[in-house]
Amino acid sequence: MGDMRKSAADGRAMLGSRLAALRAAAGYTQETFAPATRFYGRSSIANIERGRQSAPRDFWVRCDELLNADGYFAREHDRLVEQAVAEEMRRFTQHSSQALTARWFSAPQPGKAMSLGSPNGNREALTQVAVVALPHGRYFSGTELDVRVFPAVADGRVLAQLPPGFNNDAFLTRGRRGLVIGAVHERESDYLYGLDTRNARRRLAGPASNARLLIPDAYLLDEVTIGLLWAIVNFDEALLNDDSILAEYITDLGHLADLDRSSAGVASAADLSPTSLMWLGSDFCARHILRNAVHLSDTPAFWTREQRGEEASAWLLFAHKFRYLEQLRERYPTGMTRTFCVPEATVGASPNSERVLVLLVAALMESFGIRCLVTSEPEYAGVDGFVLDSRRRAIIANWLGAEGIWFVDVTDSRTTVREYVDANSYVQAHSAITGATPALRLHELAAYLGLQWSTVTRRCADLAEYGIAGLAEPRSRLLSLAGAERACRYLGDLTPATSR
Repeated sequence: MGDMRKSAADGRAMLGSRLAALRAAAGYTQETFAPATRFYGRSSIANIERGRQSAPRDFWVRCDELLNADGYFAREHDRLVEQAVAEEMRRFTQHSSQALTARWFSAPQPGKAMSLGSPNGNREALTQVAVVALPHGRYFSGTELDVRVFPAVADGRVLAQLPPGFNNDAFLTRGRRGLVIGAVHERESDYLYGLDTRNARRRLAGPASNARLLIPDAYLLDEVTIGLLWAIVNFDEALLNDDSILAEYITDLGHLADLDRSSAGVASAADLSPTSLMWLGSDFCARHILRNAVHLSDTPAFWTREQRGEEASAWLLFAHKFRYLEQLRERYPTGMTRTFCVPEATVGASPNSERVLVLLVAALMESFGIRCLVTSEPEYAGVDGFVLDSRRRAIIANWLGAEGIWFVDVTDSRTTVREYVDANSYVQAHSAITGATPALRLHELAAYLGLQWSTVTRRCADLAEYGIAGLAEPRSRLLSLAGAERACRYLGDLTPATSR
């Protein structure tokens, strides 16, 4: 952790030093500079220049514009963010719940089990709220999750021992999301099982005040559940925070919906978080494709730009994405393909919890009869998101990697479509997953992602039985667990025999 913090501090100091030098050369004082960068005050600017305070990407983009830095600040910010995300996520979810314990709570010296107290001992520490830092990503701003941890036993069930009166504790009754965790100590290891506070409140509504809390063992905190929890909480908090202004922007930008070609710059919705911009662009692109797909001559091939679990998790959790897949299935019952570009370097920089999200998205596609193709070659990472038919007519829909919130078009331009035809044809012939059945393809993808097939499918089967809402229930009306739960059911039903 110390090395990562030093690296981040050095990066901030480097950016701040360059900012101070260019600002001085350009004649900008702190007073005149701050109002142009979303009202950062004098002390904030000074702290940023000294490397003591971080700043979001829009701040650095504005610095580039004001100081004619030719994109230097934004590029350096993106590099530092990518490095920090990889390091923090790798640290956040390791290979077992032991590592999660060490990351989330104050653990003892290596090699010793974490002591959480006993039902008859001093329980003061168990009544305190701990804060779990859910790391940021390229779009996720990162957030904090309040948790309460209690000792638990496993006798075929997981039973957490609660302090008297916990069923009326403000931790459960307040509106803020939280997680109740039962920690089971077995064979010198601590296994953590989580329950969303809303679900815990329901379970404790009837029992006596001294009852234990039953937590399904499906909610073991491991690479599968942590990946889902990370995505759900980050999406949920951002969309809830932006709910009212997001609704306004949907109305304001509605006049673009009927155009064959349109784009919207980030300045059009400057008040939204990157995560909300992600939702807005995705929603617009989905409606654009559905509206124009009626003009395609036959079953189309899709190319998508999601490379990481963070981006791909939109398919699992955005309510409009699930409806979009349902409507495509109605129009094209068989024959659809969807290509993902997932370079090896991207896989290597992602923790297992994020790789699981990629596998779940592929399972969701296959569950709708969409054959997944994967290219590992980074040269294809910049290809537009497109829909292509055999008559060489293409629908373009970018909300990832676009200049703004989205870029959409409908084209039969020979040169443009030629590029899409070549890319699609190459991956059709050289996909990294070549199995003849969905089970074989998903098994190959799991191997490519470095995931243990038997473990992931077993854990998905567990979650399919109990549902994901018990662990992390979305509060935003724009989110749904339908996609994630369908993907878990589909993967969980694939036995080892069907994947050979």
